[in-house]
Amino acid sequence: MQSRHNTFGFWLFTIGAIFFFLLVVSTISQYYFDTIIIKIELRDTKDLFWQITLALVGLLIMISILWCNVKIIIIENYNKTISIKNLFIRTTKVYNFQELDGYIDTIVRHGRGFTSYKSLALIKDKKIIRKIDSFYYSNVHEMQTELKELKYLGFVKLDLIKSIKTIFNYPILE
Repeated sequence: MQSRHNTFGFWLFTIGAIFFFLLVVSTISQYYFDTIIIKIELRDTKDLFWQITLALVGLLIMISILWCNVKIIIIENYNKTISIKNLFIRTTKVYNFQELDGYIDTIVRHGRGFTSYKSLALIKDKKIIRKIDSFYYSNVHEMQTELKELKYLGFVKLDLIKSIKTIFNYPILE
């Protein structure tokens, strides 16, 4: 079974990255070539610097979110493996079911309204190695069905402390 990208989550960040890239190009073209793509008020080099800096920071954030969260996940029950392929650089990491502790079920909040999304997390050495989040993937329920050979470790609420532990790769299970 292969993951399918959720249209909303994937395209939201892709369009955001394109927008910030367009802002950088527009700012440079307007200041140096007097060609207006998007009208931006630039009075001096200080305005140019801040406009480009803010647009590059936005672009960096969008690309890093896509880089970290948009991967192709293939679960093979026959071979008892889970392959995680980076969509951009095409590197693949393969995990055998035997080397994983199991998986947990959790809820992840995204966005301004903090909408809740179902998420699965693959656990190795009591650490989350990969989240399968329904914000980015449309077939999380089907993927959970494919994980039936893997040990289910239950529902774990990811509070603030556990979320921070996840970021810094600390164990979250006792």
